[in-house]
Amino acid sequence: MRIAVSFFYFFIAGAVFAQPAATIQEYIDQYKDLAIKEMKRTGVPASIKLAQGIHETMAGQSPLVLKSNNHFGIKCKTGWNGPSVRHTDDARNECFRKYNSAEESYRDHSNFLKASGRYAPLFELDPTDYEAWAKGLKAAGYATNPIYAQTLIRLIEEFDLQQYSMVALGYETEEDGEEGSTTAKEPAKSAVAEPTDPAAAMAPVVAADVVIEKEPASEEPPTTIASAPPKDNRYPSGVFKEQGYRAVYISAGTPFLVIAQQYKVPLARLFEWNNLAPTTEAQLSQVLFLEKKTKSVLRLPTLRSRL
Repeated sequence: MRIAVSFFYFFIAGAVFAQPAATIQEYIDQYKDLAIKEMKRTGVPASIKLAQGIHETMAGQSPLVLKSNNHFGIKCKTGWNGPSVRHTDDARNECFRKYNSAEESYRDHSNFLKASGRYAPLFELDPTDYEAWAKGLKAAGYATNPIYAQTLIRLIEEFDLQQYSMVALGYETEEDGEEGSTTAKEPAKSAVAEPTDPAAAMAPVVAADVVIEKEPASEEPPTTIASAPPKDNRYPSGVFKEQGYRAVYISAGTPFLVIAQQYKVPLARLFEWNNLAPTTEAQLSQVLFLEKKTKSVLRLPTLRSRL
């Protein structure tokens, strides 16, 4: 019996990946903005929400989502007074929540996790640690599928869903002029404080209203603006070979999302290949590998070369 049940769950997980990649990508493109919006509102990682949505709905193709707009397989539970549908899942004709739109489902999923005490420990995790979130959801009993966490992690890594969590944390993507390509930038910081008075916020800014008073003359020498730290001349600009692998040298403060998009590398893989914990930007200037380093007993030193 146990073998049959295990086979069933492996079959369900396989059904998700059996969907054409284009179908999964269409789901991502359609709902990524909702996932980002909900992460900003409640803290549920966009990567996790999209992975759950893809898995629970078979990338938008499951019978349940088609008749209920229920993207996360949430059952009626005690206290649900909204519309519902009957659907066979763990048991026959179980009660599932029904929504008027996908947006309602995405919001209710966030509220469901936030309101339940058993999911409270998840919100103490790093929002970029999708592995801990996936395993935490499984441990808290979100799904009975024994490979639920592994399925979410695989979806996040194969379709680079982590980038949407990074966007929600403060990065923006914009078209850089080339079809299908994007670049990321940090949110612009205004040099002018925002007015607290709503009426003042509506008033136009007039240059003549700004009066700059000159500081009294000082005998102290003028201060100089510190320049950016010089680039390490040991490494060439652009992509080069380091220990036989493609790499690039980045300065402290460089957003990892920018590097991932510039060199078309999944963000999750970038962290994995460089043994880095997921974070928004580099804390130190460093060489960053752009491909996986294979293990070997002996590797002869190679001359660094430009690609």
